[in-house]
Amino acid sequence: MSEGFNVNEPVEFDVEDVKEQRIVIPAAKDVKFRIKKAELRSRRVRSEKEGGTGEDNPPVTKQIALELSLVDGVGEGKFKNKSMFQDVCYWADPAIKVSDWYRNKQHLVPLRFLLTALGIPLKGSIGDDLIGQLTGRELLGTISLKKMQAFDPSTGKYVDTDDFKNEVGKFKAAI
Repeated sequence: MSEGFNVNEPVEFDVEDVKEQRIVIPAAKDVKFRIKKAELRSRRVRSEKEGGTGEDNPPVTKQIALELSLVDGVGEGKFKNKSMFQDVCYWADPAIKVSDWYRNKQHLVPLRFLLTALGIPLKGSIGDDLIGQLTGRELLGTISLKKMQAFDPSTGKYVDTDDFKNEVGKFKAAI
């Protein structure tokens, strides 16, 4: 052993029975949110079928990643100040995302709701200037429950699991 190099004592562990505990907020309409943080993110190609592999793939979609804080909570104040996370897509590569849903711009409906709720023009550009305007703004939204999915290698498709996750959408102007 060389001098100046510390070795940690090994610690036994057993995580075979450990499972993630997700807090799922009940579905609710017209919940008041404050945008705690907003940033731009890209999702990249994941499979050879979609155009390649590796970390240097071009983006497939671009999103506004929102961290939303529940201002008053849900119901009688439960989950007050809890953070929720929601991505809002603003671009999809038309060469890869070829379904009617993308061709008919349905992936942009949540963006339209978000911009309208915040009084931001529906035409323009999305970049650092717009993202800088979002933090601290308040709006209403609907919390919904969506089944989580997992990839089934035997079929090559995503299938529903018994777990749920929250989604936030149908944004409206805060009252």
